[in-house]
Amino acid sequence: MTDFEIRTATEDYDPQMVAVFREAFPALVINTGSLAHSRATVGGYGALIAFRDGEAVGVGTTGYPAWSAQREGSISLGVLPDARRAGIGSALLERLVAHHRADGGGAMRAAVRNAEFLAWAEKRGWRPGRTSRVSRCELSELPPAPDVPADVRIVPLSEVADLRAVHTADALATSDIPGNPVGPIPFEGWRDFLLTDPRMDTGLSLVAYIGEDVAAMTYIHRAGERVNSAFTGTHPGHRGRGLATLLKALALHGAAGAGATVAFTNNDSKNAPMLAVNTRLGYRPFVEMTTVQLD
Repeated sequence: MTDFEIRTATEDYDPQMVAVFREAFPALVINTGSLAHSRATVGGYGALIAFRDGEAVGVGTTGYPAWSAQREGSISLGVLPDARRAGIGSALLERLVAHHRADGGGAMRAAVRNAEFLAWAEKRGWRPGRTSRVSRCELSELPPAPDVPADVRIVPLSEVADLRAVHTADALATSDIPGNPVGPIPFEGWRDFLLTDPRMDTGLSLVAYIGEDVAAMTYIHRAGERVNSAFTGTHPGHRGRGLATLLKALALHGAAGAGATVAFTNNDSKNAPMLAVNTRLGYRPFVEMTTVQLD
């Protein structure tokens, strides 16, 4: 007999969901608005919350991109340290997988952060894949931002008139990222998933133009004093000029000026160019993650 209870997490539970996710994943930039956004925009969305002795101790969500024909999904699952090894994570995982399968979902991915959790996932049929690095930057210790070249124009995403041009450049910038499992995203899906996320700070997010061409972009999520680089990329035709470094530096300085104190970013371990950019900007390794997949 278990001493915990698992409930379907409706929006009434969102504050507790956020609290558990933040404690279980210290680098996570999340708020109640982002959970509501996922509920509204993610295909096959499901959320669970586990209680023990009346306190929320475990959470999990699942879903897939609304535009995905294969319905390949992901799972995020966290259990508070003092509540682990009691079967809570296993029970959450079993129910989330069942929810995804019942909705016609395909393969599933998740990310685990150390050897213990990797062994736990493998025991349940998940196979390991690529690794990534979550990096952390103290915004009080930023190096000076590079100068903006004379032929480069920097525009906040909030002031961009032609979002389709940004989407086109975004697709080219993401096409060769190591470990990128998403593939092409239709404009409407990109707009709804990215730009309507309440964490998206369109004032801190920046687009670089060379002439009329979208040359690079950086998207910044913010929740309270935390920011996260949701994506930074450069159009293949404009690489080699340091535009990713420039935009990310300007965005971090903007975030610091707006009251944020810490920034996180996550990159594939083989994405050497972006890892080098992060190091120059003051990011330091925070945790290594391994992607696992259940077919």
